[in-house]
Amino acid sequence: MALQRVVNSFGTTAVAAFTATNRIEQLIHQPYMTLATALSTFSGQNFGAKRNDRVYEGYKTGVIIMISVTAVLMVIMQLFGRAITSLFVTDEEVILLGARGLKITSLFYIALGTIYVIRGVLTGIGDAFFSLFNGVIEVIGRFTVPVFLTAVLGFGESGIWLSSGIVWFISGFTAWIRYYTYFHKKIYAHMVKETA
Repeated sequence: MALQRVVNSFGTTAVAAFTATNRIEQLIHQPYMTLATALSTFSGQNFGAKRNDRVYEGYKTGVIIMISVTAVLMVIMQLFGRAITSLFVTDEEVILLGARGLKITSLFYIALGTIYVIRGVLTGIGDAFFSLFNGVIEVIGRFTVPVFLTAVLGFGESGIWLSSGIVWFISGFTAWIRYYTYFHKKIYAHMVKETA
């Protein structure tokens, strides 16, 4: 609602473009969500079986898959964002603004993918609370970053989509810190014991 309020302040064209790109990005989330679910199940089973080496391998494979998917999606949005937006709206001004928005957010898909990969692994090995905490960080970012970019820094309409990317980056970075400062060490320590 807070983000929508910022969007509404830019008029009907921005609202229509934001609505269209939101629908598109709901589809963008799907492969990442599927990957997170698979990683959660895989990590949980192997962590429970004390196969921490496989948890780590699963994480690395998940990252490779995520980067591959991200590269494809980024290229599609950079090159065909206008055509994709035109599937949802017909007004030329809305299409151009929506395509510009997709170009901006696609630069941050790697951060979005990171959120899903790490949350999937962390949830699987029993750190569901952090996933909740990380989600709260994302929600807080949705309240504050758009207002800061548009009202304080004056980014204009581009700030709407840039704020989404920045929030993904913040959330992804905090998830990455959690993984590498706690669970990565925990998993690696067990791997060393198992191989000793």
